[in-house]
Amino acid sequence: MQIFLAKTAGFCFGVNRAVEAVYDHAKSGSHKTVTLGPIIHNQEVVNDLMSKGIGIVNALHEIDDPEVTVILRTHGVGKKIYEILKERNLQYEDLACPFVKKIHHIVERHFKDGWQIVIIGDALHPEIIGINGWCEHQAVILNNIEDCKLFPSFEPQKRTCVVAQTTINREKWDFVTNFLKNTCTNIEFFDTICSATNERQTEAAEIAKKVDVMFVVGDKNSSNTGKLFEICKKHCEKSFLFDTAKEMPVLDLSNFSVGITAGASTPASIIKEVIETMEEQLGQEGQELSFADLFENSLVILNTGEVVTGTVIRVTETEVFVDLGFKSDGLIRAGELTDDPAIRPKDFVQLGDKIEVFVIRVDDGEGNVLLSKKKVDAIKGWKD
Repeated sequence: MQIFLAKTAGFCFGVNRAVEAVYDHAKSGSHKTVTLGPIIHNQEVVNDLMSKGIGIVNALHEIDDPEVTVILRTHGVGKKIYEILKERNLQYEDLACPFVKKIHHIVERHFKDGWQIVIIGDALHPEIIGINGWCEHQAVILNNIEDCKLFPSFEPQKRTCVVAQTTINREKWDFVTNFLKNTCTNIEFFDTICSATNERQTEAAEIAKKVDVMFVVGDKNSSNTGKLFEICKKHCEKSFLFDTAKEMPVLDLSNFSVGITAGASTPASIIKEVIETMEEQLGQEGQELSFADLFENSLVILNTGEVVTGTVIRVTETEVFVDLGFKSDGLIRAGELTDDPAIRPKDFVQLGDKIEVFVIRVDDGEGNVLLSKKKVDAIKGWKD
């Protein structure tokens, strides 16, 4: 039997950053913390956080404690939410995905300039609701053929700004944008599909095309997981979607090739549990390469002294955290960012930035990968 595990399976950097931040709040235990809606669409993670004291509210009017800290989730929120938080003087931490925040800025700017806003995606998804909140909920939302048929006719000179839900599939974007090109004459498109989403969907399709059975691991309420399943089902009839290893179908896979992928809100622990359950079902714990090994081998291998590229997932006053595709995130301390001691990390990099770094140490004894930006700049300087 062959196993193909998607390298892009599991948490994207935005979700990883948000979940880690909420767990940090849970560990501190210094004050009450609530998330405005579930932090991610994964009930296992949400339940674990609730067991650690993190509450959930569905609206700000449910909060009656002025000392509470409100966590704004990865999906982002509308402009009105920020205004209410300010009016009530509530403490909050904004963990909206930087790619979603970028869409907010695009929509707000164009709406103020008089543009009609079109959002491609699911009108009921919290990300779309949040985006729509930056144009006074005046956007036209298109998600399928029926929506396009009801699309209002525009004057030729009507300026139209088009953005997309970050987790939609490329096929939907292509279909709706082609429709709009034939409908509107004064239109500007912003392809805001998350690059990680696109890579995940592309890899899932490629794996599904060559396997007998495809497993998609993730919460059924997760939009990106659902789209992964749609894509896999299109290319592999025997595709299955389930939340955890307990729900995994029991199949005789001994003579089949199996593909595994997972949504952006699926933690690595659940993926690993699925792999280990498969191993137990087949009774192949003694084989040279177990499924657990396969999981570990799907991760990036790092070596001290390498120069690698990662994505900035968190910035504090003294540190920068970088997603390298490794089992642990990379850490750049302020002193390793630049030789200028006056520059703060937040002035130097932003969330979502791609950054080239030097690997100082793969494990500092606490599980961190120590990185340096200034060493890379020094190397480039010597080359120049």
